[in-house]
Amino acid sequence: RAETKIRQEVYDGKYGKPSGEKSFVEFVEEVYKPWAKENKRSFNTNDKYKLPMICESECFKGKTFAQI
Repeated sequence: RAETKIRQEVYDGKYGKPSGEKSFVEFVEEVYKPWAKENKRSFNTNDKYKLPMICESECFKGKTFAQI
């Protein structure tokens, strides 16, 4: 069964691709913020003002990537 499922996902072009079920806010907290802290000079400004505003906006709060 597992092999058949994987073959079908490969055929459909879905195998190994993200499903889009991760929350946008979780992504920002777990992936983007640590990356930005290490790589962006503007991180302190973004962390204080822009990121909270974006994460709390009705457009993104509580939504997954598939919903955006």
